[in-house]
Amino acid sequence: MADHPAWLDDALTGPKRRLLIISPWITGSVVTRQFVGRLEQLARSADVTIFWGFGDNAKTDRHALQSLHDAAGRSSRLAVVRVDDTHAKILVSDSYYVKTSFNWLSFRGDSNRKFRQEEGDLVSDQVLADRAYDRYMRENCGLALEIVGTLPERYRTYVNPASSTTGPPPSSPDAMSPPRQSRAERKREALKSLSVGEVVSGTVKTITNFGAFVDLGEVDGLVHISQLADRRVDHPSDVVSVGDAVTVLVQDVDLDRERVSLSLRAVPQ
Repeated sequence: MADHPAWLDDALTGPKRRLLIISPWITGSVVTRQFVGRLEQLARSADVTIFWGFGDNAKTDRHALQSLHDAAGRSSRLAVVRVDDTHAKILVSDSYYVKTSFNWLSFRGDSNRKFRQEEGDLVSDQVLADRAYDRYMRENCGLALEIVGTLPERYRTYVNPASSTTGPPPSSPDAMSPPRQSRAERKREALKSLSVGEVVSGTVKTITNFGAFVDLGEVDGLVHISQLADRRVDHPSDVVSVGDAVTVLVQDVDLDRERVSLSLRAVPQ
């Protein structure tokens, strides 16, 4: 059981093409603000699809679900799909897939809990992973009750219009996506969602003489040269490079000036 969170963490950073997660329930213990940020970052370059739903969905945290829906509304490669009573707990990445009894999006796998033996299968083979991805996508798209966001184009025709709650024919990308917010609106919401002291993930976008700008999704933040390391830094490029994935701490959010101050050195170890 303790290995599962590590595989989920890898799936949020490793894939170049796709990520598929099937989990009956969604809770805030897993789907945190940082988790959603990493998921949204991944969806900038890979297709990300989440299938969820079981019974009356009483065990699903509505706030956590809404945060996923909001992220799907901002992305063109992220879909959150409600299906009817899934018992599956599946994770499919580029070159492997995991079929298990672990609830990926509702249980953290706390090592302090009483041990309970649960078994699953890890298949590290790209051909088999490709087949599993295609099968699970086709099967679950056919069971879709609600789609928020955008499915990969090749699977849109598998959605049953009679059971989907998205309105117009699901083969149309516009029919499957909520109304798009303007870039300014998305940036404003992203700024409001950040909290001082919060630890977030991003990608180094630009390096200047005075620091490094980090792409956090809809907004960039600055790590001043003084906040890059616990030592003297002659130039930011001595510590980071463009394209590096970094974890940073939010030091200040200026809504009026639309600026975010970040720190690399202050991140808790």
